[in-house]
Amino acid sequence: MKTLLILLLIFIGFRVLAQNPDTLSSPLRVWSFDKYPSPDAPVTADTIIDNIYDFMPFHKNYVSFLGNNGSATFPMSFTPPDENIPSLFKPWQVYFNEDRSYFYNTRKPYSNIKFVTGTSKDKGEQYIRILHTQNITPKLNISLKGLSHNAIGSYLHQENRSSCFRFSSNYTGEKYKLYAYYDLEKFKLSENGGIVHDDYITDSLYKPDNLSIHLGFGKNIIGFRNGFLHQQFTLIGKKDSIDSLHTTYKSILEIHHGGRYQWIKKIYEDQADTNFYKNNFLVDSTQTHDSLQSEHITQYVSLVLTENNPLKLGFLAGGLYDQQSYYHIHKDTLYNSYGFQVSVFKITDSVFNGSFIYENWISGYRKGNSKITGFLDYLIKHPRDTVKFALNASFISKNPEFFENSWASNNFIWNNNFSQQEYSSAFLTFYDKRFSVGFKTGINTVKNYIYFDTLGLPAQQGHTIKITSFELYKNFTWRHFHQNNKLLVQQSSNDSVLRIPSYIGIHSIYYQFLAFKKVLKVQLGAEVYFFTKYYAPRYIPATGSFALQNERKTGAYPFTDVFINLHLKRACLFFKLEHANYSLSPSTYFLAPHYPVAPRTLKFGVSWNFYD
Repeated sequence: MKTLLILLLIFIGFRVLAQNPDTLSSPLRVWSFDKYPSPDAPVTADTIIDNIYDFMPFHKNYVSFLGNNGSATFPMSFTPPDENIPSLFKPWQVYFNEDRSYFYNTRKPYSNIKFVTGTSKDKGEQYIRILHTQNITPKLNISLKGLSHNAIGSYLHQENRSSCFRFSSNYTGEKYKLYAYYDLEKFKLSENGGIVHDDYITDSLYKPDNLSIHLGFGKNIIGFRNGFLHQQFTLIGKKDSIDSLHTTYKSILEIHHGGRYQWIKKIYEDQADTNFYKNNFLVDSTQTHDSLQSEHITQYVSLVLTENNPLKLGFLAGGLYDQQSYYHIHKDTLYNSYGFQVSVFKITDSVFNGSFIYENWISGYRKGNSKITGFLDYLIKHPRDTVKFALNASFISKNPEFFENSWASNNFIWNNNFSQQEYSSAFLTFYDKRFSVGFKTGINTVKNYIYFDTLGLPAQQGHTIKITSFELYKNFTWRHFHQNNKLLVQQSSNDSVLRIPSYIGIHSIYYQFLAFKKVLKVQLGAEVYFFTKYYAPRYIPATGSFALQNERKTGAYPFTDVFINLHLKRACLFFKLEHANYSLSPSTYFLAPHYPVAPRTLKFGVSWNFYD
């Protein structure tokens, strides 16, 4: 961390000397691209003051963690599984998902430095992210991102360390397009198994250092590599005249090729100093060294008729290939699968867009897996307002993941033959920009749901479970006062195996004004995060999974942060007092059983942009 800080100071010194005056329009364009056919989704660059203090992706994604940043996480709302994330990495996927598919184009080299630190020396936190992107040519861009995060935690044996390096590039030519990135991620996590006596928190105010923990030597080390490639070759195209001086090239028939590479390795180490795993040792009763690994390669080749044809609709047809390999306890397993995909789409219209995609696997381990997805977007633009309606629906039929059926380690072993799972969803989305209001409502269903039971072993529910939800966004403004709201109301038809809180709310209020000759924007306010009581799952460090428990409910506690945000030209700064209501409210500040949230903590952060 010291080396990174020295490099940061040197970097800032050179970049500050090289800065030019700000321009009226940003030379940077950011968008998200993950799969074709889908429209490029514009992304707001890290240049605004709103929510600058929210540097961890928990609340906004309805995700809970284990009380210390960088720890394993679990969802508080239901979403179908992400096929691009292996099961071994799902408790940490929220850290990776944040910007995994971002691409850039800029008229000037752009850099951003984000630094966050806690004020405590022995229980502090340091987070630093450096992003640099520039165009080699007007159509070719490269970007580099480095990240380092160290959170010691407030309780014994809770330190989490993580690092990330990402390279990405995109080329947007007339006859050839390329999107590619490669990620390296590493996590070193101290696993304490939670505190022994939750009552010492709820019934008194014991200091964190005085609380006994379940594991004093547990540790998870996780390595993750992820590569992505998508390229488009034009076979047939034409030139159209915009006016007497300008022409544009329109592609008609294309070949698309791409794929994804993922490698993950998880090592769990521990010493048998407690009966946390109920003295269940299958290999060594004195110490644990579990090593599991998975490798996943997918490829596709497609023939695409673009929307530049008389029908004004696009068509896609192509083949799919999938290779998966797994390792645990000296056992190697390799699977190959073949499939196809077809699609009809319209994604370039300024008012109405939509797509229909069908995938089916016809041989190999994924034989019988199928996926149907579709969306319809309708955009209404007026001089003073923009209104959007969207309808999304999907159906997924998939075989269980390998580690859900087969697992062998020092503390756990299972060999299952679970049935195929079925997921379906239908959602309606509405957003009105002028009135800052939007909602998303719909239903998810899952058949043959796989979960971890109270023994920490995977089990399958044979019936269909329905999850209904309504999500609302609404922001209010009156003079200098702002009040932002995001809430989710949801219900599971089977609360015995699929447990979610019925209400989650994120509410903030702040006073915004300009100072120092109106060049400094200031926000003074507070944010409250709240969810209703429910039986949150318990964490099992050895498997990295979250299992059912019936001992204690968590929730009904107002986690309150107080913040000051500052914005001066290209720099945004914040001061945040996390858990400001610590010791002022009933001491039920748990997100998961045995894992209390840290006491009151002061943090400072800065995000600085450079255009050179």
